[in-house]
Amino acid sequence: MADFNKSGMRRLSIIGLVVSFVLLVVGSGFYVYAQLSAANEVIRDDIVIKCFNENCDYQEVLSPDELAKRAEEQFDALKQTNPDTANQLIDETINSLNAGVQESGGITPEMAEKTLMAAWGLPQRDLPFICPKCGQEKVFRAMKCNNCDCIFIPKARGKKGGYVDKCPQCGFSQREQDQKNLRK
Repeated sequence: MADFNKSGMRRLSIIGLVVSFVLLVVGSGFYVYAQLSAANEVIRDDIVIKCFNENCDYQEVLSPDELAKRAEEQFDALKQTNPDTANQLIDETINSLNAGVQESGGITPEMAEKTLMAAWGLPQRDLPFICPKCGQEKVFRAMKCNNCDCIFIPKARGKKGGYVDKCPQCGFSQREQDQKNLRK
């Protein structure tokens, strides 16, 4: 009887510890989810594009679907006016994507076009949109500061602790602020 009490108590203790651990993990998960949900409320789904010609003030806010349509229209126009450049862009994209693909068959021209559409307007890819106001190829995707509303091209993280959304005008970074709020 004494052996049963010891083994029964040991089982109950182990079960209690397991249940407590599971509740702790679930509770922590809910807390982190709530914090991330609160942080995501300030993230904008719309995309800002801006002409960075110093003599032009064109800027526009587009939905992701509108941006994709604009990229497709611009690439279709490029294929019509300069098919050699369009084909060269497709070939370069296929080659760079195939370098990372281990499967047989590789990347198709259709896949390369979709990749190009997704990258259009990114300053790192040097695929600017044509400005509807000044006609120059100087329109890039940009960010709008949540603090001072300055519109700027995000910088790649260069140094430790750098944030891509750090405003060059006021120094505010929404991502940095969100991380600070999560630590509280």
